Amino acid sequence: MDRVLDRGMDRGLDRGLDRGLDPMGRRDRSLDRSAMLEDDIYHGGRTRVSPSHTGLGGPPMGRDNYLMELQLHNTDLNKELSNLKKELELTNQKLGSSMHSIKTFWSPELKKERALRKEESAKYSLINDQLKLLNSENQVRKVF
Repeated sequence: MDRVLDRGMDRGLDRGLDRGLDPMGRRDRSLDRSAMLEDDIYHGGRTRVSPSHTGLGGPPMGRDNYLMELQLHNTDLNKELSNLKKELELTNQKLGSSMHSIKTFWSPELKKERALRKEESAKYSLINDQLKLLNSENQVRKVF
């Protein structure tokens, strides 16, 4: 009967190992590291710092080291943010100057074109009215 229990325990351990659990029933940390490495591949190579790991299999970090890592990462992100803000400001300045030149160049041209269209429309309307008047006069002449 002891052998049956031993076999049952062995099978249970095998199933636990298949799910990523060690013989004590805890999760294998290497699974977490591989997930972090996959995240790094897909998210631009930035590493996420874990309070219990220094990267690949190093000794656990202390709280001070973890805080230093976070501060360094924060500093890097702040530098990147300031660079992006400068780039945005330059782009806005270029866009503003382009818009100003477009307005100053095209605005008079557009006004002239609108005036020409308005004149053409008035001429067309006048010619149309004259045509209607002539048609009505022809109708009256045909009757007499």
